[in-house]
Amino acid sequence: MCEVCKRGFTRKGDLKRHYRTHSGEKPFVCCICQKGFAQRVHLDNHYRTHHSVYNSGENIFVCEVCKKGFANRSNLARHAQTHTEEKRYECSICGKAFTDASNCNSHHKEKHK
Repeated sequence: MCEVCKRGFTRKGDLKRHYRTHSGEKPFVCCICQKGFAQRVHLDNHYRTHHSVYNSGENIFVCEVCKKGFANRSNLARHAQTHTEEKRYECSICGKAFTDASNCNSHHKEKHK
């Protein structure tokens, strides 16, 4: 059982992974962009974004700030907001602000279960 939120688990590994939601630990790091993840499966899924962009032969839209590539203009536009101070998305429970709606939703799911 989790000592923080009292959620129960049948396997030790599941409990260990769950503790990362409380600690913020992200031990799985992308070797391409250095983004961290709490679970290996999330890192594995993230690697696919690099593979599809850099190996697809499609037009690549590149961020002028960090040089990260995207397969389409809308993904680049969404990403570009991370380089601004504008945080338009706010958690309805704790008020924490985010530049991206998906990050706000992830925060809400992880922190306010």
